[in-house]
Amino acid sequence: PEFDARITKFYPFQIDVMERMDEAFYNPSARIIYVIPPQSFKSVVTTWFTAFYFGRHPDARSATVTFNATRAKENTAILTQVMDLPRYKELFKTRIKSSMDAEEKKQAQVDGQIKSQSARGFKIVGSYTGEYKALGVGEGFAGYSPQLVILDDYFSSMADGDSLVLRSQLWDWFTAICLGRAQITGTQYLIPCTRYHADDIIGMIERKKAVWVEHGLPDWDIISYPAIMEDEGGNSYDPRKNGELLIPEHKEKYIIAKLDNPRVFYTM
Repeated sequence: PEFDARITKFYPFQIDVMERMDEAFYNPSARIIYVIPPQSFKSVVTTWFTAFYFGRHPDARSATVTFNATRAKENTAILTQVMDLPRYKELFKTRIKSSMDAEEKKQAQVDGQIKSQSARGFKIVGSYTGEYKALGVGEGFAGYSPQLVILDDYFSSMADGDSLVLRSQLWDWFTAICLGRAQITGTQYLIPCTRYHADDIIGMIERKKAVWVEHGLPDWDIISYPAIMEDEGGNSYDPRKNGELLIPEHKEKYIIAKLDNPRVFYTM
């Protein structure tokens, strides 16, 4: 809300997610998974966080990966709009080509500082070396080694999650390509997602992470925000009481799914 009047409020779980992401700044090997119901504004949180990330770290390299290239382009468009907001430019000096005012563009052209911006990413303007790329699941990083990777919804639907072929392809890509980008100096991985199958990426990580840790690899934190609280006091980050809704405005959707469609309720 401080940046953009179109956003009237943040829900408590969104604030918690962003605060945890902020803490990840100081852990170069952070691995954090957020399990959140569908249509809970996950992309809003990750987009605003990425803008904040570049505001604080204009020399950083970041990549956001989502279920297809079209959605990746949409993520880039939203991110550039956020970084072009007047309030953002008041707080941060980070600029990309579209977020410079006329005088800044003129000076950058004189200095030869305007760098490229495309539908799938951009570079930070000026003396900074920051860069952003938006990718679809399954795509390669083509020599790009980001310091922050956000995997924002790797499946677009329950049908995708039900496909053994797609799950196997996703896991192969995740371990070989996505985790293969991890740098010796540390790469942060943030995965805000909706779960459509027990054997998805999260299920595989849950089963394998103990062995990974035994071999000296970073541990993964898995944080879940259910649509309806049914385990009051089960964690320290979600203070809701039993029966309380994650997003009160979604009450009808939550209740109908719980009563009439357990499979859909699983995704929540």
